[in-house]
Amino acid sequence: MSYASGEAAVLSILRLHADYNDRNTSRGNWKILDSGAAANYAVLRMGAATNEAHTTTSAMTTWATEIMVYRRYIDDGPSAISLQGDVQTLVEHIEKYPTLQNLVTDAQVTTIGAMENIRMEAGGPMWLRTIISLQWQEERDIIYV
Repeated sequence: MSYASGEAAVLSILRLHADYNDRNTSRGNWKILDSGAAANYAVLRMGAATNEAHTTTSAMTTWATEIMVYRRYIDDGPSAISLQGDVQTLVEHIEKYPTLQNLVTDAQVTTIGAMENIRMEAGGPMWLRTIISLQWQEERDIIYV
C-alpha cells in the first residue's frame, strides 16, 4: 500500500456520509471551493509521517492525512457555529472506521486545529477553516537483498 491508497480510502469514507460527495470533497483540489456546489467542503492533503522498524522484517509507517474542513464565511456567529458542527460530524463519522475499512492497522483523529479565517486569493471570498489530522498506521514487510 502507499500513502495515496490510504488517502483515497479516507476520501471514500468521507463520501459515505450523506453530507459529503464528489462535489464538496477532494484530494488536493481547492478549486472545488469556488464551485458554489455546497455550503461546506473537505479537502485532503498529506501531513507529516514517521517510519520505524516494527519487527526484524517489517516497518511501521504512521501517515497523517489532513482533512481541511471549510465553511464559507457569511455571518458572524452562524458561520462559525456551522463549521463547528461540520467538524464534529466528520470526527464522529471517521471514528466509525478505525481501520479505514480493513486497509490499515489503526486510524484515529489525533488533532483538531483552531478555527481560522482565510482567503484563497486577494479579493476572494472569506472562508472559515479547521484542520482535522487523521493518523493511520501501515505495517509493511521488508524484503532484504
